[in-house]
Amino acid sequence: MVIYMKKNAFIFVSISFLCVTFFTLLPLLYSFGMTFFSGRGNELVFSGFDNYTRILEDKTFIKALQNTLFFAILIPPLVLVTSVYLANLINKITNRRFRSFITTVIYLPSIVSPVAYSFFFRRFFAVDGFLNTLLMYLGLLKEQQNFLLTPTGARIAIIMICLWAWTGYYTVLILSSYQHINPLLYKSGQLDGANSVQTFMYITLPTIKPVVLFSSILLFGGIFQLISEIMIVSKGGPEESTLTLAYYVYRLSFEYAPQFGYATTISLIILFFSLVTTIVQYLMRGKQ
Repeated sequence: MVIYMKKNAFIFVSISFLCVTFFTLLPLLYSFGMTFFSGRGNELVFSGFDNYTRILEDKTFIKALQNTLFFAILIPPLVLVTSVYLANLINKITNRRFRSFITTVIYLPSIVSPVAYSFFFRRFFAVDGFLNTLLMYLGLLKEQQNFLLTPTGARIAIIMICLWAWTGYYTVLILSSYQHINPLLYKSGQLDGANSVQTFMYITLPTIKPVVLFSSILLFGGIFQLISEIMIVSKGGPEESTLTLAYYVYRLSFEYAPQFGYATTISLIILFFSLVTTIVQYLMRGKQ
C-alpha cells in the first residue's frame, strides 16, 4: 500500500513538473532567446544585445514607461481609497438584503468585458457623447469638446475608466476582511468616546490592512497589463500621452511590420516589474 501511494505521488509530481516546464519555463526561455534577434516580420537575424541597447535610446519606450509609472502611481491609490470608503459604508448597512443588493451593484462593473466598457466610454467622452451633453445642459460648457484630443483629457479619461471598472472588485475584496472584526470592539470604542475617524484608524484599518496591501500590489501589477482600454479609447494618444508598455508591445508585434524580437525584450521588462511586485508581496506577507 505504501509503495503504491509513493508511486502515485511520484507520477503526480512528475506530471506537474512536466506541465510547469512545458507551459511556463519553455515559453519563458523561448522569449528570452527571441530578445537576441532583430528584424521585421519573419526575417529575424541574430543581433546579440542590440535590442537591449535600443531600449535605452528608444524615446517611445521611455515615454511608454513614464506613462505606465504615472498611471501606476495615481490609479491604485484612487481605487483603494474609493474601495475602502465604499466598503466602510456598506459594512454599516444593517439590512442584509439591501446590503447584498448594493454590493452586487458595485461589483457588476468587474464582470463586464474590458472591450465592452471601453467602447462605452469612448462614446461617453465623444464630442456628441453623454458627458458633453450633460455639461452643455448644466451650462458648464459653451461648445462641445473632444476630451480625448488633449493629453490631460485622455489621461483623466483612462483614470476614470479604471476607477469605474476596478473599484467594485476591490470593494468586495476589502469588505470581506470586515468579517474578521469583532463588533464588540466598535461598542467598546463608542463607550471610550472614540469618534468615527478614531474608530476607523485604530479598529478597522489594522484589520483590513493586509487585504489593502495585497490589493495595492495587484493593482500595481494590473497597470502593466493595461492595454484594452488604451487601444479602444485613446490608441495611446494624443502625443503618446496614454501609451503604456503593454500597448507599445502590441503595436510592435501586430501593427505595421512586426518587430517580435524587440517587442519580446520590452515584454521581459514588464515581467521584471511583475516579479518585483510578487517579491514585495511575499516580503509583506512575511512581516505580518
